[in-house]
This record gives sequence, structure tokens and C-alpha cells, in this order.
Amino acid sequence: MSVSSDPIRLTWPRAVVFDLDGTLIDSAGDIADVLNDCLAEDDIAPFDEPAVVSMIGGGARVLVERALERLDRRGDSVLLERLVHKFAARYEALGAGRSRAFPGAEDALAMLHGRGVGLAICTNKPEHITGRVLADLGLGRWFGTVIGESPRLPRKPAPDMLLAALAGLGARPEDAVMIGDSAADIGTAKAAGVASIAVTFGYTTIPPRELGADAVIERFEELELSLARLAGTAS
Repeated sequence: MSVSSDPIRLTWPRAVVFDLDGTLIDSAGDIADVLNDCLAEDDIAPFDEPAVVSMIGGGARVLVERALERLDRRGDSVLLERLVHKFAARYEALGAGRSRAFPGAEDALAMLHGRGVGLAICTNKPEHITGRVLADLGLGRWFGTVIGESPRLPRKPAPDMLLAALAGLGARPEDAVMIGDSAADIGTAKAAGVASIAVTFGYTTIPPRELGADAVIERFEELELSLARLAGTAS
């Protein structure tokens, strides 16, 4: 990310919390591959990648539930549990696979870190898998706190995971911004009293500008100015 000769001086936010899939990393291909491999073992035809993208959000169980609903097998609890278990095991073993950070993401993290902004992840991806993926992609070093799906906290859009991420950074909700691509992310931010930025390149089926975020960016190169504008609004 290019920095001007007269850089914007941010005194707020003190913390920025990122969603992972569809926000920091493009993981749709891996998610589609793993889901379809699991379905194939039960002789179920695969979904194409755009169909899988439209089902992402809410974690692995929600993904499988949506897939079974589209297959008219919503009530098959035995199949649901089997697929969820297989999906988690295969995805954990895969690690980052062919997932990659979105263009400009690492530069944005470096810029924020360099300005002393605390960084965290808040994702509905299982926490142990999140840690593996971040490590594989070389992104884990930027984050002071990583909160993923676990039995101890309700998933987004409940505010608990986001509040736990902020507590880990020692930041208050009014001093933070949540960045995400979905209604769950923006809903979490609103429930926690945190300002939010929506990205347009993620996996939401709702138009990003209709998610109700405080700001919208189309690429990470816009993040610095967007944060500065939010800072001005909050001051």
C-alpha cells in the first residue's frame, strides 16, 4: 500500500478486527473442494464454486446445512453429522490449500501494525483451523488475538466473539472497527457497539452496500482513507 508524503495520522481506532473468509483471504475454492469431496463419498453430485460461495457464512455446520437444504435432504440428521465431521477433518488437514490473501491485505495489515493499531481475527471458522490457515499463509504474526468458532462462545452475529477479541487486545468497542463481508459480520459489530466496514469482494449474497456498515471499501488500498473518515466522524 502506497503511503503519501503527508500520511494520515490515525489516533482512532485503537483496534481493527477482521473477519477471515471473504474478507482477508479468498478461500472459496478450498471450501468448495472439501465440501464436494465429502459429498462424493456419499455419491452426491458436486456443487459448482459459485453455488458454494452463496452458502458460505456461519461456519462448517451452517455450510453443510445449506447444502443439504438445496439437496432436499434437510431432515437427514445422520448425513448432516457425518458430513460436518468429515468436512472439519479434511479442512483441518488441508490447511491453507489454495487459499490466498486478497490483494492488498498484507500491506494493509503492515500499515495498521506500523501505526500501533491492535489487530485481531473474529471468524466463524473453527479456531484451530483458523490458526493453521493463518500460519500457512504467513499472516498469523500480525494478530494479537485470534477468535474462531469454539464451544465457549456463540458464533457471529452474536457479539461475544468480537467482544472477546477486543478484550484480548485491551480495546473498548468505541475504539474499534470491525471489517467483514457478510451480514453476520456487520450484525456482530452493531450488536457489540463497534463501527464497521464492509468489503465488496467477499461472499455475501446481500449487496455489500445494503449490509448497513458504516463504510464500504472495494479494495484494501481504500482502507486507510476509510478509517480516517470514520475517525473524523467519531471525533
